[in-house]
Amino acid sequence: MKPLYIIVLFALFGFINQCEAKTWHSVDGKRNFDAEIVSYQSPNVTVKLPDGKLMSFNIAVLNVDDQRYCVTAGDVLSRSLRNEQFTVTQTLKDGLLCDDTTNDPSVLDGLVNRTPMEQMEFNLKLREAAERADPSLKLRRIFVLRGVFKTVADGDKFNGDLFFAGNYAIRKADGSTITVRSFTSDLDSAIKAMLK
Repeated sequence: MKPLYIIVLFALFGFINQCEAKTWHSVDGKRNFDAEIVSYQSPNVTVKLPDGKLMSFNIAVLNVDDQRYCVTAGDVLSRSLRNEQFTVTQTLKDGLLCDDTTNDPSVLDGLVNRTPMEQMEFNLKLREAAERADPSLKLRRIFVLRGVFKTVADGDKFNGDLFFAGNYAIRKADGSTITVRSFTSDLDSAIKAMLK
């Protein structure tokens, strides 16, 4: 039954030509099709075809590069944030420094200027408070949204999906750096950033 499934799957590849998301290639290199990845749960990938239909299949039918793309997509999707509300704290050369719980810049300054020991103590207090279910303590995330944004200003608020794109080092005025998580607003850019 599996060989028939693979043959039917690759027979479909020839009719799929309109999607602009990504061109997928068969393991033998003889067939390809265009589709957008929707999900990956080993060993199956689900893609959205140009006509809007979903198709799921085992990644073993794909070439090595596309298999790697699928595995990376699964990692990206597992760490992504859906329907996230966030505030731009600072515009950067290649992205936005964002905060998803407050628009108070003094709180951000307090976090950014902590020494590693102070940050470790702060994180311990956060964990202890979370264990006590202390409702007065807000857990907050600071992250970078990668990309070029021409019409965005500090303090702007947004709501949307954020796709994990690795870590990002920010150089502070004193020359030291802090590392925060980074995201993109689209899945393909996040996957490409993780594959670099």
